[in-house]
Amino acid sequence: MSIQIDWQAFTPISLVGGLMLGVATVILLLGIGRIAGISGIFSSLLKPKRVEMWQVLFILGLVISPLFYGLVKPLPDIEISRSLPLLIGAGLLVGFGTRLVQVVPVDMVFAVMRDCRHDQWRRR
Repeated sequence: MSIQIDWQAFTPISLVGGLMLGVATVILLLGIGRIAGISGIFSSLLKPKRVEMWQVLFILGLVISPLFYGLVKPLPDIEISRSLPLLIGAGLLVGFGTRLVQVVPVDMVFAVMRDCRHDQWRRR
């Protein structure tokens, strides 16, 4: 299996965005010992007694960042080839599934790192 990179779509802005996301993930992990998993952060917002400001800001940043990008460059056209209810259902199944197993697939490496060395990374 090989990964093909579309170099025509790769821009300095995408590099900066990826670096910002990576740095933010590391800061979140090393700073408070939390993993930047969207399912976990979003589900925490649904439990009002456990909501923290960083969670609200994280989700808000995901929602408004395309608006800021749109101020600099036009947003790319999006072509959706499947029905909207199917996409919503698939997203809900992924979200519930990741909460069910308590690990977001992208964050498995960070989860292992957190479990192995969590006490050394957490601020006291």
